[in-house]
Amino acid sequence: AFMGTEFFPRLSSEEQKEVEIRVSAWRLSQFLHGEQGALLVASQLVNPLPELDCKLYASTQVVDEGRHVEVFERYVKKLHKIYPVDPLLKGLIDEILVSEHWELKLLGMQMLIEGLAIAAFNVMHKQTGDPTLAQLLDYVLQDEGRHVNFGYFALKRALPDMEASKHQMLEDFALRACDSMFARDERTGFQSIRGVWKEMGWDADAIWRDTMTNSQTAKAFNRFLFTEVLIPRLQRLGLITSRVQTRYREIGLVD
Repeated sequence: AFMGTEFFPRLSSEEQKEVEIRVSAWRLSQFLHGEQGALLVASQLVNPLPELDCKLYASTQVVDEGRHVEVFERYVKKLHKIYPVDPLLKGLIDEILVSEHWELKLLGMQMLIEGLAIAAFNVMHKQTGDPTLAQLLDYVLQDEGRHVNFGYFALKRALPDMEASKHQMLEDFALRACDSMFARDERTGFQSIRGVWKEMGWDADAIWRDTMTNSQTAKAFNRFLFTEVLIPRLQRLGLITSRVQTRYREIGLVD
């Protein structure tokens, strides 16, 4: 997971093993917290979704998310420990949970956080040497792909008849989420990983800058999440309008 960084090759083999264990536990802990949030949001969606087929699908997703919560909790406890939820992830989930708009819940959870999960699971699947984790991620990815597609097609049906103010609200929410998730400086990205570096007794700020600049994993994750998953779908939905496109361009997420 640390290919390209400057700090990792300098470590002893024991230190490298310990870092891999702790960072994997941190990553899987964030997966667990994301799945807990998805479980709650999916249960919320059953009631307000206006069409019966959407309600039925949301009810099946509740079952999916319950399985995901259970399996990630069991795995991460065997690996090391459960780390606290990242403040950025918690902020997104909290905003989605308290929203009165089912459209924002669909966009926030089904498109953005589930899209985040797909990118993170794919990167970890390519890196892991554990066949159990690889199989676990295979199964979960099958579910997540369905969840993202459900959100995409349900929103696609709702957006054409949506009032302008609500459409702009969704545009703004998607922009804020992408802006905060795209790690590119000291204030963006999932920064609670600094806690792992502090546990090891290292300079968390220096390693953050090293991984943000040099890590092939971070680059692969950003490329998959934004270039392959989120931005194309947001564009097809018409949520990257001329009103917000300049900001996406300033961030570096669209040409």
